[in-house]
Amino acid sequence: MKKYGVLFVFLFLCLISIVNAASYEGNLSSSKEEVLVELSFHHTTVTTKNIDEKLPFPYKLRGGKVKQNLQFIDAAIQQQLNQINILNIEETEKDYKKILERYVLYDDLEKINRIGVPLEKITILVSSQYLTQLQQIGCTIRYLS
Repeated sequence: MKKYGVLFVFLFLCLISIVNAASYEGNLSSSKEEVLVELSFHHTTVTTKNIDEKLPFPYKLRGGKVKQNLQFIDAAIQQQLNQINILNIEETEKDYKKILERYVLYDDLEKINRIGVPLEKITILVSSQYLTQLQQIGCTIRYLS
């Protein structure tokens, strides 16, 4: 009878360790879920040309805003810059350059051709495993999900 009692305790402990290991693996897989974050670049310069250097991991761009630091800016230019949709980096550059050409801001256009369009903030969908790398960029992070 004692043999069955010892066997029962042993099987019970094995079952508990299996359940515990399964829940630990579940926690590891949930750490790879994607989160929506907004990154504000007040202390660092991020442009359309260096964004892949600053974010060297997979992400999905969901929106953003360009910085408005031109040599000349008025309400009409501000309104058009606010309407630029940042879902595609190449399209953002084209739209920004069209605005600069329309208002004959060739010095700013030359700067954009060299360094890219400066970004004020972007919203990205990124795996939660890269959140520590985001903190090292030098940007302000706001979690949206």
